[in-house]
Amino acid sequence: MNFILAPLQSLSGGVVAATERFWGLGEVGLAVVIFITVFLVIVVAWLIHNTGRWD
Repeated sequence: MNFILAPLQSLSGGVVAATERFWGLGEVGLAVVIFITVFLVIVVAWLIHNTGRWD
C-alpha cells in the first residue's frame, strides 16, 4: 500500500511548494483555500438546483 501513496505524497508536496512560491500559502492555507472553493461550488450548485420550476 505504501507504493500507492508515495506518488500522492510527492505530488502534494510539489503542490504545496508551488503555492508557497506563488501565493505564500503554507499547507494549512492551501487546505483552507481548497475547502472554501469546494464549499462555494457545492452551495452554488445547490442554489442552481433549487431554482428549478415546481409547476
